[in-house]
Amino acid sequence: MPNFDDRSPLDVLPKSKGPSTMSSTSEWRSAGNSLGSIPQTERIPLRYLAAMRGDPILAFGLLHIKAFLCRAAWHVDGASARQNAFVDAALRRIYGRFVLAYCGSLDWGFAPLVKNFERSGDPRGWSYVDGDVEKPVWTSSADALVWKPVTPLDPRKCSPHFASDGSFDGIDYGPTTKRSGQRFPFEPGGGEPSIPLQWALWATNDKDAAFGSLYGRSRLASAYPHWSSYWYRWQLGDRAFERWADPPVVAYHPSDVALDPATGSRRNFTAEGLGLAERLRSGANVSLPGDAVTNLEGDRVIGMRAWELSQLKSEVDFAALTESNEYLDVAKLRAVLVPEQAFFEGAGGTSSRNVASTLGDVFENSQATLLAEIHWTINRYLIPQLIAANFGDSAPSCEIAADGFDANDVETSRQLLQALSQNAPERLASVDERGLLERLNVPQKSPEQMLKAAEDLPTMPYDQETDPETGVAIENGRYRQVLDRLWTKQKGR
Repeated sequence: MPNFDDRSPLDVLPKSKGPSTMSSTSEWRSAGNSLGSIPQTERIPLRYLAAMRGDPILAFGLLHIKAFLCRAAWHVDGASARQNAFVDAALRRIYGRFVLAYCGSLDWGFAPLVKNFERSGDPRGWSYVDGDVEKPVWTSSADALVWKPVTPLDPRKCSPHFASDGSFDGIDYGPTTKRSGQRFPFEPGGGEPSIPLQWALWATNDKDAAFGSLYGRSRLASAYPHWSSYWYRWQLGDRAFERWADPPVVAYHPSDVALDPATGSRRNFTAEGLGLAERLRSGANVSLPGDAVTNLEGDRVIGMRAWELSQLKSEVDFAALTESNEYLDVAKLRAVLVPEQAFFEGAGGTSSRNVASTLGDVFENSQATLLAEIHWTINRYLIPQLIAANFGDSAPSCEIAADGFDANDVETSRQLLQALSQNAPERLASVDERGLLERLNVPQKSPEQMLKAAEDLPTMPYDQETDPETGVAIENGRYRQVLDRLWTKQKGR
């Protein structure tokens, strides 16, 4: 277990301009003590995770994961069409924010949530289709109980509350909350929880990998070594750029002993030279005596000024710093299980795009496990509560289920539906076109609206034809004849 320093890794390099070699060495030793000789990824303090959440690349990777889960298609299955429609409409009001709140467990390892409810008359405007008839979902004079968006709590102020039998019994919330390591993870907390069980929800990431701990394991943990190295090198780059843009000043001064004519004391040319150099770096104007001295070097006489100020030339390989930062950015994305080539094209051109497409598909498939866990939580802790409150304890259950359509499946379904509509409309009777359209997210009209639209159709100016069965002239032509057959079937004639 690493011994973490109280300071952030970003603060371990104070910017001292002093020439002391010991000072420079102590800064490097301090940095080494803080980061550790071997990168650790277990039991990272929450304050480190909070800082890592602000990293642009890590925030981008986590957002991509959460956005994919929010956009995943789903539907509600159950024995009662009425309850299915009720739960579906109620859940879609909060689904996006619920997934984002639940996925806080990716950031912290766990996410304490509070379920919220309200009485609302909105369900009176919801409807479901029973056969060919559209019916209202809610007809009671009393308002229905529906969900409000869940409230995510600060993980740094929360811990699970356990009952005497060791089962989860709510959430303890407050600045003095005991955390894991201060008591046995399933030890009863005593007293009443801050958030009672009926309103409490606790999401855990990688629970199995954490040996059943409710605190789980943050997906950011694997990125900690790369994150700490990235910002450590970033500060080194800042110092390197500072030395290149504003290099130190070298002051040359006479080495002879001289006395101050006013006081008669010995003058310290070294201190005077350093003072001039500091004022010069601060942008001050400097006046120096122009007296020259001559030295004999071999058989040549060399003339130079007694006083001279010059800047120390700094050599920095900025390309190496940039390459290092780019590598660590990619390493951070990989650490949170996001393939970088799904976003950035590599140097291989077409081959890189092919690899990116494959990695993108693999990433989406890998999210199925996390999506299934989210849906399991909804089916276990949200839907039964809502059904019992509105339809009674004996009402049949229903569940949210993920739709397996990917982009290719959706396009194939659209083409199939279009082909049937154009070439064989009578075969649509054997297809649940309404369910198919719902899963394709195509807006639909109710059966009553469709019949009304059919009645309002104008007479089509087609040539008259004769019905081969009856020999009677068809007034409105083939187009209206096919529609008449469809609407007659819809009306049950």
